[in-house]
Amino acid sequence: MRAVPILGGLSRPLCYYSILCPTQQEADQFQKYFGCSTPHPSSACRDFTSPIFNTYQVKPADLYIRNTTNKAFQNSCAQICDENDFMCRPTTRPAWNGLLKSSIVRFETFIPEGKYVYEWEKEYLSFSPVEDLKRLPDLRLSTIKVQGAKESYVSCDVGQRLIGRVDLKDGYGQPRQEGLDEVRAWLVDTVHSRRRAVAQITDYRNGSYGLGITCLWPGSLAMLRVSVSYPREYLRAVIQQVNSGATRFTGGLFKSDKGFEEVTLCHPTPNIPGRKCLCNFTSFNTREYYCGRPLDTRLLCSDWKSTFPLDFPLPYNVTPTEAQIINEMPGLVSNRTLKERLMVKTSNRSSLGALPMCYDISFNVTWDITSRPQGFWNQKGIWKSLVCQMSVFQPQQFLKCFSNSSVYVIGDSNANRIYSILVSRTGSMTTKRGSWPRRAVAQNKAWGITMEFRPHDYPLFLGQRWEPLLRYGSVETQIDAIPSQGRFIVILHYFLHLVPFHLSVVQSRVEAAARSIRRLLNRNPEARVAFRGPHVASQDWDINHAVGGDNLGRQYIEIISKAFTGLKDRVVFLDGWEMTISKENAKFHPNNIVPFEMVRLFMSFLCK
Repeated sequence: MRAVPILGGLSRPLCYYSILCPTQQEADQFQKYFGCSTPHPSSACRDFTSPIFNTYQVKPADLYIRNTTNKAFQNSCAQICDENDFMCRPTTRPAWNGLLKSSIVRFETFIPEGKYVYEWEKEYLSFSPVEDLKRLPDLRLSTIKVQGAKESYVSCDVGQRLIGRVDLKDGYGQPRQEGLDEVRAWLVDTVHSRRRAVAQITDYRNGSYGLGITCLWPGSLAMLRVSVSYPREYLRAVIQQVNSGATRFTGGLFKSDKGFEEVTLCHPTPNIPGRKCLCNFTSFNTREYYCGRPLDTRLLCSDWKSTFPLDFPLPYNVTPTEAQIINEMPGLVSNRTLKERLMVKTSNRSSLGALPMCYDISFNVTWDITSRPQGFWNQKGIWKSLVCQMSVFQPQQFLKCFSNSSVYVIGDSNANRIYSILVSRTGSMTTKRGSWPRRAVAQNKAWGITMEFRPHDYPLFLGQRWEPLLRYGSVETQIDAIPSQGRFIVILHYFLHLVPFHLSVVQSRVEAAARSIRRLLNRNPEARVAFRGPHVASQDWDINHAVGGDNLGRQYIEIISKAFTGLKDRVVFLDGWEMTISKENAKFHPNNIVPFEMVRLFMSFLCK
């Protein structure tokens, strides 16, 4: 039987069977348990196989996920462990955690050596693994040069743009010859430390990086800080690991009504180690998601009950030198800044000039992320946009902005924080209490306001506990269910739960979300949408720092930008990257001012 495509919308989706040749019992259980509908599949069965890994141009992204396995999904698959196959033995969470953190673990390759999905993968992997740590950028020897600067001091007028260069040198004092390092730069006021702004970085691909500094506030000196957040050699190891299948896994608990139970690995791509046969939960999740099929034949795929985040694996398929780099990476980005500093003195001989109100201009401006800064943090710690004038919303104006509206916030715990801000600012009362990751609803009936939070689809890592299955479906399914009439506001965020995997995983989801958003905006002229982008986060995980986080954040932002081509005048982009670089954020959850100012920016485009 051929895999059946998923249908979005309000109707029940077709069953995408976890085994491609189910018995009548399996088919009936899937229809009942997962809420899908389809006639019993025909007997014309085939393996779910056809590996394609050719060139970067193959589209769409989910083809990479669905067609990269020789795993079998049939009911007849022989789920038998070889006595010498230690990867097949675990059946409990502690056993899987112990194996994942061991040096003997063996993962299954996602992208074969010599193949790639993105051009930038090919670039990074074209370099040989580093063997000498002194070949890395040396923060003491690398230099900053800015036109007009004398003795690490430069003066300018408000609005003036300073041009400079960062020259990276290695531990031997030799210039770096190639680029591809993750270099960031920002200004910090030496008196009012909350006043901050990013500087623009351009990779010259020769070990030097262009530096663009906009002078924004007069008075006290501002210090320019430049960090080599992630050297090229580290990013190569990140890509090597992910392509080798060494990412993060969730434990899936299968438990029958008779009390039989087993834990297997779950993952958004089918290269799951330790099991020859898989359960395909794409119908349930409405985006690709798989678990190893239990060894116990008394357990069926429909016995999947709950999930538990498993431990990070140790650095895998990397050299000892690369492993050392990975182990030393966790911590504050501010600890990876160049020793050299530049002081900037801005005069008040000019001003930034008047800006149009945000509600008077196109959403397009929020996507112009190549010409940063788009804003800065002022001395009060408030975000000041440089593309339009943001509104200051008093409590009554919050209510007026969202009156007679239904607001859907979809995403992870950072999206949940946006939901909490909206609920508190609109005086909404909780009508369906649900702590993260559960659905939550709050209302202000006097103003006709309904606020709702829902999590995005799996994968989700939900704390150190067994979490019953979340049955909300994919983002596009949730958006497709929004009616064609009425004022609906959607804020969407995909990030930290998706980036531990190959970026084609999040690309397939962002592209699907963008398509559903297009359908929503076409059928409902009153709908408004914002996409909350990634932020920098460098500290909250340390077992294997190369798994997830912000290390490929810029590449992810490019994926988002391409996915929303043709929609940028209809969707607001909330740029968490710029906001958090200048704040030197290190945590998965930035300071509360960040989501609050994102809300205020979105509202400034929505409401007068």
